[in-house]
Amino acid sequence: MERESKTETRAIERFELLRRLGAGAMGVVYEARDRERDRIVALKTLPIAESDALFRFKREFRTLADISHPNLVNLYELFIEPDQSFFTMEKVDGASFIDHVRGGAAKIGDLDTIIHEPAPISEPARPRLGDDTLLQAEPAPDDRTGEPTVLGSTTPETSTPIGDRVHAGGLDLERLRAALRQLVEGVAALHAAGKLHRDLKPSNVMVDADGRVVILDFGLAVERHGPGSKLGDELTGTAAYMAPEQVAGATSPASDWYAVGVMLYEALTGRLPFTGTMIQVLMRKRDEDPIPPEQLAPDIPEDLARLCGRLLRRDPEQRPDAEELLAALGGQDSGLFDRSLEHALVGREHHLAALDDAFATVGEGEAVSVYVHGPSGTGKSSLIEAYLAQRAADVVILRGRCYVHESVPYKALDGVIDSLRRFLAERPADEARAILPRSCEALAQLFPVMRGALENLLGRKLEAPPGLDRLELRRRAFQALREFLARLGDRRRVIIYIDDLQWADGDSALLLEELLRPPDPPTILMIASFRSEEVAHQPFLGTLLSHAGTRTCRALSVGPLTERQVQDLVLRLLDDIPAARVFIPTIIREASGSPFLAEQLATYVLTGDDVAATGVSMAEMLHARVRGQPRGAEALLDTLAVAAHPLPAAVAAAAAAVKGDERPLVKSLVNSKLLRVSGAEEHLELYHDRLRETLAARLDPMAARDIHGRVAAAMEAHGLDDPEALYGHHRGAGNSERAAHYAERAALKASEALAFDQAAQFFKIALSAHDEADTGEFARRGQLEIGLADALANAGHCREAALAYQRAAE
Repeated sequence: MERESKTETRAIERFELLRRLGAGAMGVVYEARDRERDRIVALKTLPIAESDALFRFKREFRTLADISHPNLVNLYELFIEPDQSFFTMEKVDGASFIDHVRGGAAKIGDLDTIIHEPAPISEPARPRLGDDTLLQAEPAPDDRTGEPTVLGSTTPETSTPIGDRVHAGGLDLERLRAALRQLVEGVAALHAAGKLHRDLKPSNVMVDADGRVVILDFGLAVERHGPGSKLGDELTGTAAYMAPEQVAGATSPASDWYAVGVMLYEALTGRLPFTGTMIQVLMRKRDEDPIPPEQLAPDIPEDLARLCGRLLRRDPEQRPDAEELLAALGGQDSGLFDRSLEHALVGREHHLAALDDAFATVGEGEAVSVYVHGPSGTGKSSLIEAYLAQRAADVVILRGRCYVHESVPYKALDGVIDSLRRFLAERPADEARAILPRSCEALAQLFPVMRGALENLLGRKLEAPPGLDRLELRRRAFQALREFLARLGDRRRVIIYIDDLQWADGDSALLLEELLRPPDPPTILMIASFRSEEVAHQPFLGTLLSHAGTRTCRALSVGPLTERQVQDLVLRLLDDIPAARVFIPTIIREASGSPFLAEQLATYVLTGDDVAATGVSMAEMLHARVRGQPRGAEALLDTLAVAAHPLPAAVAAAAAAVKGDERPLVKSLVNSKLLRVSGAEEHLELYHDRLRETLAARLDPMAARDIHGRVAAAMEAHGLDDPEALYGHHRGAGNSERAAHYAERAALKASEALAFDQAAQFFKIALSAHDEADTGEFARRGQLEIGLADALANAGHCREAALAYQRAAE
């Protein structure tokens, strides 16, 4: 546990707080300097040590973990610690949406809108220090920072007038059209990723000095079809911008589009569509149509007035969807409407049967763990998701995932604990109490997000057991979680699924071992997936695999598809377009057994502009995909293709001359599956070897030579001790003397590691590079021959060693 304390201290000390930018009900945001990266960021803290708040805080960060879009704020890293939780994000300097399009008084740099959070969904809004009110149903006259509404709060604000203010300033139609188009593109990207925002309003949409629209504040965001998309009788959002159906607790993409319609109405007319108290406004939205915007502002464009009216229709089915809105505004769909290509599962019948067999063993009273591993792009996640979908109706599924940019205790189990908390909240109280462990106090200490649910069920506060050291407290918490899962497993069939296990921490490995150890472990099926490439970097993965091969611990390898299976997959993807079938043989050849590449090539066939003229190839598909990425993407990808080995992000960005903070670009490329993060030190490399080979092949020799030189310079500037790689890059750049220097260093490093065969190879390379550089240092050459002779002798190659000694003596 001492190691954890040091890590926490390092995380906190890494950031220098420069100034406070604003505060809301559930967070304070600071401008901060990231000392490690020398970058300015916005740092959002969670000052309330309360379990529901912590749950929402993590959910807010993870909402955007797999989404990259220019109109969505970039979130960087999440840190969860015993006494403080925070995450970092890009600092957006700008004005609110309405102030931008109507020339309001907000100044560039006004960031107070980034941090306004909902009060806890499950309880009334609470007073905050410095607030005059408990609940603000609509932006006050001089403060556009309205807090989201939570129905059930009996506060004076239910009678606060909404919509009385008329915006000063004239409407800039050019700005409005540009900003509205970007807003729709950002919301469409969010929906395409399966998320709902649920609190869109002007103060959550910033526009920077360059006109870039950025959607902020995802504290109320939920999965489109997951837990929280319907919240029964609870009402969440900001009353002035909420859709009529949200009064009944139902949300859908149409609800977010209604909020966009309110913002458009406000921009066109200077007013909100409805006035009155909060309750009056909500009821009027349900029962009335607003005054048409053209009646209040006769000079507004007809197309925008018509679009606004359609967005504000009471029936969500009658509102335009993302595709229609983008067509009307001239926006970019960026392939958002081709999601049907994802998750097609072909050729995995054996794997599904293996998971079924493991589940049947659990039914016989055993605890079974299955480790699903394979290279990137082979469809591990799609396989497991397909299996879970088959079981979802009659099984409790507790999901977790290890995120590379999170510093969270027990990160492999963190999402599982969140799922367990949600399960307790959804069950009748008597049923939930029956599965609680005896030592809830210890469990609440180790996993604070559980505290609120446990205290509600037990009807008392949970304090840390007195007189226990940290190791004993952890032991009791581990045992409590094991007992918790055992009781749940006795009553229900349970599957725990942990994705991306390669990013787990050592404490997670200990906890997993404790949960599953004999005797009498919980009768659950635990499925964990990881990339096989990471076994070399994460020793505990190799340990897990070494235990496999028994009835209760199994490994399931997911490899490439056969040509026939790739054909079946592509036929399914192109089933509705007979004309596209002519490209199937090419796709089979180019995909090389990878379902990921097959899907990418099939998507290109369906969406590429020049497929008929240029045909289908990896090169053309990559060119089309890179074209839609942020500036600097092509240079970064080319750099990593030439490097041919993982590089730290900062080194790769420096070699590629990426300007500014590289993290938004890296995130976009990772989420687009063009890059992947590998190794314990979070290095970057191309997502698939075929991508690397294709990119490298299209570069001319001079361009590749230049990249080698820039990679070598960046590695040296960042102090990387990798003489083998530096030899290769200096050689590729034509720097013979530097290449000879690093070849010798690589040979000496291998000798020190007692890797004598490898040392001999590098001494031979160093000799060759020395001769190529023609330095004239004959004594140096003799020393290299002696080094080679020693390495050969130590490796047992006596005849070769003797010849090398002879050459050294000449």
